[in-house]
This record gives sequence, structure tokens and C-alpha cells, in this order.
Amino acid sequence: MTINDLSKELNEMYNNAPDNEQSLMIRLFEICFAKEIWNNKITPLEIIQFANKHYSTSLKEDCQTEINKGIKLSEFDRIW
Repeated sequence: MTINDLSKELNEMYNNAPDNEQSLMIRLFEICFAKEIWNNKITPLEIIQFANKHYSTSLKEDCQTEINKGIKLSEFDRIW
């Protein structure tokens, strides 16, 4: 996946999240796409900045903390 693909997906998940569930959707995004992000060496900040610029998303740059939490959670996918 490209940064464009990842930013588009984050934008859609964030903007279509139920009320007060945006943080949860940011974490879910990272859990779902952690391997693609790491394999392509894209940082959470780059994804957020790209989404804000190209998709008019209103993600704050400190959302990278939420994305990083999702990265950690993705390491436990073997448990499920």
C-alpha cells in the first residue's frame, strides 16, 4: 500500500466513525494496517499529514500517539 492508500483509509475510518469513537478507529486502523506501514517505512505522522493535506481530514498531529498504540496492539494479533 502507498501512503495515499493508507491516508485514504485512515480518513474514511476516522470520518465515518460513530460519535466519540474516532480515537478507537485510529487504533483500529493501525492494528489493521501495521504490517503495510512498517513494510513501506511510513511513519504515522506522514500518514496524518498526507491525509490532512489531500483528504481535508482534521486529524491533529498528536494522533500519531493513538496510531503508535495501535502498532503495539497489533503485536498481539496472535492471541486472537
